[in-house]
Amino acid sequence: YEAIRSNQTNGYLVRVTPSGTVLKVTDTHLSGPLALAGGRVDLLAQRYNSHPGLYFDSYRESTLAHVYSRRVSLRYFDIAGTGTRLLAVGTLGEVRELSPTTAAVLSSVNVPGASMALAGPVPAVLAVSGGSYSLNRITG
Repeated sequence: YEAIRSNQTNGYLVRVTPSGTVLKVTDTHLSGPLALAGGRVDLLAQRYNSHPGLYFDSYRESTLAHVYSRRVSLRYFDIAGTGTRLLAVGTLGEVRELSPTTAAVLSSVNVPGASMALAGPVPAVLAVSGGSYSLNRITG
């Protein structure tokens, strides 16, 4: 079980294994969406420190050891894991498939009204248009 928990000014990324072992990482930037992909736990984190901006923070799933932080476009607002890849949704319907090892863009498509990345083995986004919702499978 992976979760983000807030406790006053500190953020905690917590992993509880099926045996009950608890792993915890303290970071004040843990505030955004969380995704599991490629053996990593990835966070879309807004930072307000000396290097403000939007970042992908990546942690090894098994140990929560920090792997990398990459600054990304402020247009992203949601991420989800699709098994071996990350799916990121941005403003203006931008949907990008990203490498979990580098956060590099592998492919992109425009889905008008894209509002949420859906986790699972098949990349998909939920889009809203005129009060109706549609499920859009991303193939590539």
